[in-house]
Amino acid sequence: MSGVGRLFPQCSTLEFLVGINAGELYTGIPSPGAPLGSGSFAGISGIATYQNLLSDSPPTLLEAYEVTNLQFPWGVYLNNSAAFTSYPIVTVGLNMLKNSDIVYTVQQAGVQTVEAFNTEQAAGNGMLSADIVNPIVFEARDRLTIQAFITSTVTCNEGSALTLAGGYGTPAGNPYSQQASIAYNVLARPARRRL
Repeated sequence: MSGVGRLFPQCSTLEFLVGINAGELYTGIPSPGAPLGSGSFAGISGIATYQNLLSDSPPTLLEAYEVTNLQFPWGVYLNNSAAFTSYPIVTVGLNMLKNSDIVYTVQQAGVQTVEAFNTEQAAGNGMLSADIVNPIVFEARDRLTIQAFITSTVTCNEGSALTLAGGYGTPAGNPYSQQASIAYNVLARPARRRL
């Protein structure tokens, strides 16, 4: 059977409790929810996490999923112990992992953050989107993991966060959820006879 489908990942956050240094690349797999900012909200239990987005509805042995499109809104919340003299410019991206191998990367570079809540906090928002020309195929035993990454032009020496499928309001710094999606085609796989 063939068809189309769409995954809707929940809002998840990569936290940096001790802050981030200018020019360094920080990567990780986001955890459900948005705990930083002047407000917060928890993840939703029972929904697949970024560790394995196919866990709730994997392809059967007679199917494969061909990923063709990604849409991930993002937000960053940066916190400093003193007022920013210039607000950070960030580069944000995500790696799509098939099992443990990076098979696709998308990034948004040079995003200017703005004041959030006061001059010691900054926030920025954007969208990571891609039409994948050479689709990535996932079969029954494959795992789809999303790994986020960020780099900043300015050191932020207190708790900071990168949220996927969400953002941070300005000027208040409150987190909010947005819809992210991964589009795929369902490919029929012929039954194979064992020898």
